[in-house]
Amino acid sequence: MECVRTILFLMYFLISLYFTFDRDDFFFWITVGGSIVYALTILGTFCFRNMHKKTL
Repeated sequence: MECVRTILFLMYFLISLYFTFDRDDFFFWITVGGSIVYALTILGTFCFRNMHKKTL
């Protein structure tokens, strides 16, 4: 499931960058910021699950 989520995130990120790159700097940086927050959420969830499995 993590692999599918990662692929969907990369597709969303690349398509969003393509559509916002030439249009407006504000929307471009909002897209980049949102994608970074999403990536950090996925990484945090993944790390939390791994730490939780190690303690069991």
